[in-house]
Amino acid sequence: MVSLNSFDEAINEIYQSFDDLEKSERLVSFLRQQQEISRDAIRELKKQKHDLATIFEITNQLNAKSLDLSQLESFIRKMVMGQFLVSNVWILRQESFDKVELTLCAQRIKSQSETLSVHPDSELGKWLSVQQDPFWLHQPECASFEVLTHLRKAGAFLGLPLKKTDKNSNIELKGLILLSEKLTKQAFSEEELHFLKILAQMTAISLHNCQLYHCSIIDGLTRVYTRGYFDVHLAQEINRLRRYGSASVQANLRYVSLVMLDIDHFKCLNDTYGHPFGDVVLQNFAKVLRGSIRTVDCVSRYGGEEFAIIFPETNKTNTIFLADRLREAVEKQIFSDPRNGGQVKVTASFGLATYPDDAEDVRSLIRQADQALYRAKESGRNRVMTA
Repeated sequence: MVSLNSFDEAINEIYQSFDDLEKSERLVSFLRQQQEISRDAIRELKKQKHDLATIFEITNQLNAKSLDLSQLESFIRKMVMGQFLVSNVWILRQESFDKVELTLCAQRIKSQSETLSVHPDSELGKWLSVQQDPFWLHQPECASFEVLTHLRKAGAFLGLPLKKTDKNSNIELKGLILLSEKLTKQAFSEEELHFLKILAQMTAISLHNCQLYHCSIIDGLTRVYTRGYFDVHLAQEINRLRRYGSASVQANLRYVSLVMLDIDHFKCLNDTYGHPFGDVVLQNFAKVLRGSIRTVDCVSRYGGEEFAIIFPETNKTNTIFLADRLREAVEKQIFSDPRNGGQVKVTASFGLATYPDDAEDVRSLIRQADQALYRAKESGRNRVMTA
């Protein structure tokens, strides 16, 4: 058998092997068709390989950024604009997970004075939940929804509902992505629409994962961090100082301070005014704390009516000042007596300790701050005590 090294050699071999030229040409024509089919199949496989690689990379990026809503939104916008050559991308999502409405967060519409939002249970929310594919904003049914009309006037052209199905097969609307027309004015191909549908599914899952993570680290009542998050964060701060801080040279010594605080006579408040009133006190107390600390500080609900605040890069002297300022802010709060509308005032006691001055590790730092809090209680409450 003659060894053939190319398709053209095979064609020549056919011509030489057949006396009937017409038969040879028919066979050659068939083989050329098969060759073209094979080439198309190879091109399609290469395209699918590229698409899968792109999806894999997008999935990795979504997972990496899925714990931060703003980062997730920024990545999706930039990726879609680059991948599909559109001039703009809008995303409606939950601004925070204690709000149900889907809001246009990053991209504001100049002509719209109010923030555009969609409630999942509204007529538009229900309509979006049943859409199986991307939809065009110039569809007649879109004209009946004011939000979509505003977005269309702003340049939105194509919509992608972000949906997730729960274990009971109920559809949860997680958001909405909208794309402008392509810069090239070309139509979106079927392959691109399919790709966008996959992207919408992945984004919905990422938003859901972000929500689950948020719920695991944020206390549902007070909206501050949970005890579990506090434990991890304090250990990270101590380890960071051990790694980068220098205890050998006093000028370079770095600190992390911990303040433990407790609402005074909280059990009495609950017994006198009821637990709903106690919840209101806890919520407002936490709100005061959140509004009075720096962005680098971390406030957590340690347990019951006890809270903890981590102050990175803050020595004891500065922490005493910050803690006393918090104490005064709490003292200024006035609540309404649910029984007769009278005034109810609340105070808190504070205990603080600083690493490495008062403790050598996480456990001893918590113990020192807690003991200082106990002394503040024993000394008359509504005061700051140090380790």
